[in-house]
Amino acid sequence: MDEKAFLARLRSSRTVLPETDSPELPTRPALSVKQLADRLAMELEAVGGVVRRASSLGEARKQLIETLRSADVRRLVRTRAPILEEIDLDHTFFEAGIEATVCDARVDAREDIRESAFSSEAGLTGVDYGVAETGTLVLLAGPAEGRAISLVPPVHIAVLRARDIVLELGELFECVAARDESLPSALTFVTGPSSTADIELVHTVGVHGPRELHLVLLD
Repeated sequence: MDEKAFLARLRSSRTVLPETDSPELPTRPALSVKQLADRLAMELEAVGGVVRRASSLGEARKQLIETLRSADVRRLVRTRAPILEEIDLDHTFFEAGIEATVCDARVDAREDIRESAFSSEAGLTGVDYGVAETGTLVLLAGPAEGRAISLVPPVHIAVLRARDIVLELGELFECVAARDESLPSALTFVTGPSSTADIELVHTVGVHGPRELHLVLLD
């Protein structure tokens, strides 16, 4: 059979589906805020993170103090994330005997921020988004929320509102693109404590970042 006859046979054997019969991709059922929060907490704990739940700003304050005590932290550095300002931590930290340095690149020199990050026992940040499927915390870099505070101290403590959790990465990027503000200079993805494995597959925690990750999840 020559080439033309072969191609003609292929064309005649094709089945063309009408547009109404086109297969549709399955849609996922929408999850509630609580379901997303439960999923994120489960996934984050599975990779070594510690999650505490809070139902109010006052409860979040208490959970943060308990977290700091459990990690034996007496000196920390924190960002000016809106959620941290809302919780109003300074007086609580003072009463608990915890030295807290607030860093803001709009008023503090970069060298001072780095020095505070390296000399602190913990870094406290807000979280802009959570990704439920992977238990990932997403931090958008900005002048009031520098990256060093979440990456340098040996303990990272974060606060996230349940309403800011999305199901998967595609939804996250849609949310970031839809923000009224300009795009951030960087996105930091945190999925559990920092961990790595060498060529012999020896798992080590805390070599390239915090060895502990604590999340206060504000429901």
